Amino acid sequence: MAPFNAFAPISSQAICRQMTSAIEGGIDAWCSGTRLISSEIPCIGRPWYSDTKLYEGHFVIQFAERETGTGSSAKHELTPQKLQGGLKLLSEKCPERVSEMLKEQSHASTADMLIQASLFGRIVGGYGPGTATSSSKRNPR
Repeated sequence: MAPFNAFAPISSQAICRQMTSAIEGGIDAWCSGTRLISSEIPCIGRPWYSDTKLYEGHFVIQFAERETGTGSSAKHELTPQKLQGGLKLLSEKCPERVSEMLKEQSHASTADMLIQASLFGRIVGGYGPGTATSSSKRNPR
C-alpha cells in the first residue's frame, strides 16, 4: 500500500505513532473503546494498534463513542480511505498539526484531531463528537 499523504507522504510509522497516542489517551474523552475488526496484514505487535505493519495494508478499526445517556453508543469504523480523508482535512484546516506529525513532535490532541477528522469528516471542539451528526451543541475547531 502506498504511504498516506497530506501535503507530504506520511509513513506507516508516523500513522502508528498517531494511532497509539490516540488510543492510549488522546480520544479518552469521547471514545469508550477500540477494537481491530480486520487486517490484511497479521499483527504481531502487542498491543495490536502499536504494530506498524497494520497500517501498511487494509484494516478496519472500530471506535465506540461513550454513552450519552441513551444507553447505547455509536460505533464508527476507520479504514485506510477514511484515514487518508482525515489527513487531507487536517492538512487543509490545521496544517501545523500535520507538520508536527512529520517532525515527530505531535501530541495526543493532534492524534485526537486526526481520528475525529477521519471518522466524522470534521474536527469537533470540546471533549469530542458525541454523535457525529448532531453538531448543534458543538463548535468545530
